[in-house]
Amino acid sequence: AGLLVLAMIALLLIERVVFQPVLMKAENQQAGQELARIENSLAQNHNALTAQTRDWAHWDDTYQFIQDANSDYATSNFSREMFEDLHDQAMIFISEDQQPMWIAGIDPGTNTYGTCTSATGDCSWAAPLIAEVQPFLGEVEATGLPLNLASPWPALVAIAPILQTDRTGPSRGWLIKLRLIDERLTDLLEEQTGLPVQIATGPAPADTERKVALQRGPDLLHAGKPLLTHSRGPELVLSTEIPRDRVKRASRIFRYSLAWTAVLLAVVIGVVLALLYGL
Repeated sequence: AGLLVLAMIALLLIERVVFQPVLMKAENQQAGQELARIENSLAQNHNALTAQTRDWAHWDDTYQFIQDANSDYATSNFSREMFEDLHDQAMIFISEDQQPMWIAGIDPGTNTYGTCTSATGDCSWAAPLIAEVQPFLGEVEATGLPLNLASPWPALVAIAPILQTDRTGPSRGWLIKLRLIDERLTDLLEEQTGLPVQIATGPAPADTERKVALQRGPDLLHAGKPLLTHSRGPELVLSTEIPRDRVKRASRIFRYSLAWTAVLLAVVIGVVLALLYGL
């Protein structure tokens, strides 16, 4: 009986010390891979936004508009329907002195569409956004600059210098396109990755590392990590939930094997004892 107890303890130790850590390590790797997959999908959407911004900014009509505020350009190119179809929130034209000269978009707070020549009045909602991106204008190259913002709203932003269609200059300012990180975007990411996606704001991590945080439940593994965020204050946090079917299945198989091993040990020990007492 003592030998059987010792054997059972040894098997349980093998499960706890050897098998479970291997499973947890594999699950950690899976979480990192799934988060990376979502990040890659988000980056592709951001790259597409940057490409659209660059196409608008590198256009002779835009180049002329930033200089003379041609009303025909504004009338023929902007409408609420255009922004809704493109899933864009706003387009902001910034002059060479880094001040807004034309704003068109939908107020995230009131869902009201409007156009303005400054970030005041009906377009005062754009002022905090412009303040967040102004420090980056000097870094914008011809290929454009994507930014992740947590404030004033969770959003993807793309900036491109305003050049002529052949990308010659000099640059006459910058074009900013804003796309909110909202349910439409997370639904798109879920469709592309097959995973539930949540992007929220949270406090900036104490260190510069953006480590994966894991919370294990009976059926789901909750995984999250901070995203690179360019605005001041809180950071964007990406999270998802991963079914633990693989871990649960492996644990069941291993415990089933342990049970059979224990039964065999009991039989062997019983046979040995029977033989010894028989002798």
